[in-house]
Amino acid sequence: MASQRWAQSVARRLLKGVPVHHGYAHSSRVAGFARQIAIGERFNREETRQLLIAAWLHDVGRSKDTKRHALISAEIVHDLLNKEGEGKEAKQNIVSAIYSHSRLERASTELGCALKDADMLDGFGQIVLEREITSKHPGTVFDQLWESIKSYKLPDEMRKGVKELLESLRTPLGWYGLLTTRTARSIGITPYAELKGYEVILKDLLAGKPPPKAIVVTE
Repeated sequence: MASQRWAQSVARRLLKGVPVHHGYAHSSRVAGFARQIAIGERFNREETRQLLIAAWLHDVGRSKDTKRHALISAEIVHDLLNKEGEGKEAKQNIVSAIYSHSRLERASTELGCALKDADMLDGFGQIVLEREITSKHPGTVFDQLWESIKSYKLPDEMRKGVKELLESLRTPLGWYGLLTTRTARSIGITPYAELKGYEVILKDLLAGKPPPKAIVVTE
């Protein structure tokens, strides 16, 4: 029977070379969120074990194909669990959760919903802002964009970068409304508010507005 430690080891090996925002560090954070959800939703020990295995391994297929990574990840994990002698029902639960984690529609199982929520939770807060800047504007441009956000001053040459960054935030900002578990919504509200605040700052920068005294975000 597979364990979380085994899954962590497999993730470390198979996610080598995968871009950092979907690599081992991402899977580690997702596993952390998954554990919090398992506790909050009162999963039993077996359900928690299955969820953590799925969390560690949900993106292993990205080393082969990013667009079809959920399907490929599910296939890889199915074969790995067979070798570990995993039980039929548990294997089906884990593989199904991994397969459905990146689909737009709601997952069909409680385990699938928990994994999907844990994955989306890694898309909130300052970390996603830094990730979007780094992926689109590496090197010194990152420093310039980040300095513009912190100082509330936008040089003309940075306007295009800020517009692109603002557009890239639309998807993660929509994720909060897709969270299905009470625990995930509770965990996510503060980093969601932080990301929403950055959206306000970026819009104000483009409009030439002064810094707001306070940014209030509601669900």
